[in-house]
Amino acid sequence: METSSDTTTKTVLGMIALEQAIFPNIDKLIETIKGDWQLSAQASNYDIEADNAVVMQIQDQIVALMYLEVPIPWEDIEPVCRSAYYWPEAGETLKKQQAHVIVSIMSDAEVLDKYKLLTKVITSVLKLTPALAVYKGTQSLVLSPERYLEESDLLKNGSLPISLWVYFGLFTEENETISGYTYGLGDFNKMELEINESNQNLSDIYGFLYNISHYLLSHNPHLKDGETIGMTAEQKVAMTYRPSRYLDETTVIDLDF
Repeated sequence: METSSDTTTKTVLGMIALEQAIFPNIDKLIETIKGDWQLSAQASNYDIEADNAVVMQIQDQIVALMYLEVPIPWEDIEPVCRSAYYWPEAGETLKKQQAHVIVSIMSDAEVLDKYKLLTKVITSVLKLTPALAVYKGTQSLVLSPERYLEESDLLKNGSLPISLWVYFGLFTEENETISGYTYGLGDFNKMELEINESNQNLSDIYGFLYNISHYLLSHNPHLKDGETIGMTAEQKVAMTYRPSRYLDETTVIDLDF
């Protein structure tokens, strides 16, 4: 069982919160994209002051950048900042924002290819702007520019920057066991993962969720209800389709880890 949405036609996007209302120079952006990622971009005729937007073509994909001289609405990002356990300063940092850039990828490419390109373009924008954070509302993620740039380098090594695309929720239960879940795999037409009331530690649970998520996106397997999975030949973790504890009307893969 997999989610049924048609992801090949889906527009994927991310937002960059800016401390100052400074839009990246498009010629420098094109140079940075080519220098960092060996990708050629062609920009449409544009007038930033008149349109506050530019459209580029990179390979067979359309990249749109929209510049808004207003902050990302606080009511949208405040709950995401509160859940950003990996970046305690997120809320205070985002209160400084004065403007933001929306980066959108539109094409018929596979969603994984669109996310790869989105990540590459965002990293290039980060290098040319007074960026405070990257916000991914569909995954409830807010990330510091430093972490985003560091994690995006995984693409240069043929790996995937999963933590830029998927939120990993972790918390301690009242009985002192640990639970964890993913939020964002659905964008890739995959079932979300959950681990409930495990005796493993936080680091191991995060690592297992991360590794299985990476396996799902890089190898595109079909994980079946009732089968087992593991990171070694000896490890056999049972998988069960269950209603999510956290997401309404969503069936997830519960991992008995």
